[in-house]
Amino acid sequence: MQFLKNTSKSYGVKNPFDPEQAINGGAHLIKDLHDKYNGDIVKIASAYRYGVGAVKKGKIAVKYAADIKKYYNSYKKSLKS
Repeated sequence: MQFLKNTSKSYGVKNPFDPEQAINGGAHLIKDLHDKYNGDIVKIASAYRYGVGAVKKGKIAVKYAADIKKYYNSYKKSLKS
């Protein structure tokens, strides 16, 4: 997980190179994005990659969104097997 300075501070990541801190902070960030966007995987992943401000402005890259859906659906399908 990679964090910008403000985001890392918000999630208690003091050393972004510490795997435990980075993973815990990233998991909390994704959980917060999940709650904010009511489970909309495209918005969650877009906000994680481009920032909440970009999603708020409706700036979601179409190809990126299509790739997210494709990989997410493939992963979900593999869990059912």
